[in-house]
Amino acid sequence: MIARALILLAILAPATLSVAAPVLGAAVLVSTLIAAPMALRAAGQAPGESADPGSPLDLKFVARLALILGVVIILARIASAVWGEAGLLIFTGIAGLVDVDAITLAVAQQVRDGLSAEAGVLAALVAVAANTLAKTVFAAAIGRARFSLPYGAASIAALGAGVLALWPPS
Repeated sequence: MIARALILLAILAPATLSVAAPVLGAAVLVSTLIAAPMALRAAGQAPGESADPGSPLDLKFVARLALILGVVIILARIASAVWGEAGLLIFTGIAGLVDVDAITLAVAQQVRDGLSAEAGVLAALVAVAANTLAKTVFAAAIGRARFSLPYGAASIAALGAGVLALWPPS
């Protein structure tokens, strides 16, 4: 998810790359370094039942995704217009609990329309942090400690690396 946010920002708002690469890149690096050994250990275990992901061409799914994206873009613009960058950060923190990709797309659009690259990256980082923390809470609430504790620690380490890459502020 963090890598997707970085890739989306790089493609859709290249002006953010000089700010986004160190911040989100540090989080991706830490995530990868922690997840790789965990994945290797899991590969040796008996496979579980896999879920059917469904068709990516399902028109109902595509329509719902487009609707969600449109609503997120409109709400992000309203929050930014009414409350400025602080409003955008609050909105991305709340919306990031559910989805990061739509927020990242909305923020990239706002950067192309004049929002500073720093504010855009910070908004994306807030959404990533909110989503990561929400997933950590979900893992702790419904998962086993054997999964949720390492997942939570890895998530916090990745977010910490991203935040540390922000300092000292430029």
